[in-house]
Amino acid sequence: MSEKVLHVTAYESILKTLLEPFALHEIIRDEEGCPIDFRFIDVNPSYEKVMRRKRINVVGKTFQEVWPNPEELWMDNMLETAKSGHSRHFEGYSRETDRYLHALFFPVNSNVIGVLFLDLTQYYQSEEALDRSQRMLLKYSQELQSLVTRLSLTEEGIRRTIAREIHDQFGYSFVTVMNNLKQIRKLADEDEAALSKVNDTINILQDIIDDARELTFQISSPILYEVGLGAAIKDLGERLFKKNNIYFTYRGKVCDQGIDDNVTVLLFQIVRELFVNVIKHAQATKVSATLRRTPRNAEIVVDDNGIGFEKNNLFLISGSNHFGLFSIKERLNYIGGTVEILSEPGKGSTILVSAPANTTDLQERKVKF
Repeated sequence: MSEKVLHVTAYESILKTLLEPFALHEIIRDEEGCPIDFRFIDVNPSYEKVMRRKRINVVGKTFQEVWPNPEELWMDNMLETAKSGHSRHFEGYSRETDRYLHALFFPVNSNVIGVLFLDLTQYYQSEEALDRSQRMLLKYSQELQSLVTRLSLTEEGIRRTIAREIHDQFGYSFVTVMNNLKQIRKLADEDEAALSKVNDTINILQDIIDDARELTFQISSPILYEVGLGAAIKDLGERLFKKNNIYFTYRGKVCDQGIDDNVTVLLFQIVRELFVNVIKHAQATKVSATLRRTPRNAEIVVDDNGIGFEKNNLFLISGSNHFGLFSIKERLNYIGGTVEILSEPGKGSTILVSAPANTTDLQERKVKF
């Protein structure tokens, strides 16, 4: 077998077994010797499959006959390779094949160039799918933030309604009964047995009134709406921590500080959750809360001298009736606020909550209360 036949056989074997699309092109030149087009010499089976062109319909035809409407950059790279005699790389989308291809253009000799393709379609489709997933995840995250905020505001609305009903209906009724009993007590001065029963009933009723008042504050603080955020935080801290033998101090104004109603509600809910977390987890003996105003933000700092915690365990700090610090972060993110947590084991915790005091953005998102 001649050397030429061996070369041809080896070439055909390589061409058939090559997994990537490959084409050989004869350079077509004008009268001045400048490359103007290319004629297909051969293509491999992978080229037929990926490019959707049969070898029998390609070999012997010019590039522009096979690909009448290609993207110009493919032809430009072939021409530049033929002119310069140097290899080139190009990566792009082929409209006619609907594939993303990376092409290596290289000179075989002065009259022939080869083009080897890498089909990157699956890679690009995966990238596009990942990008779509990330966009959807971002969308769902924003919707979750909106939902959490709406639920918080709706919950507070329900709490306020229940507290108002307890105060208006039961509160006034209890006071009326109390006044009637006191009148009866005056009439029963000489009947010790009746007087004793009346006094016992008055004491029981007073306990019920006190419990109802405490329940009203637990459900929704009237002070939050009647006085302001600072006064509500001060009252909440004194009520919660006194029952748990924890020393509490409040720093800041107690009157209204020009904070939007929705933001006031969210910040009060957040402070209440932080206080509950301190009671349940911190083992603290001292707690302080500070409310301050900057030109744009309302800031709340909650300090405790408890056991502290690792930041990696933030999301483990939660109770059965709330979402914990994750929920706090989500609600603040939605209104453009932030939460910063400083804590180390054995060194207590400092939590800084910041939110826009006047948030027109919240109104534009149509979060209504």
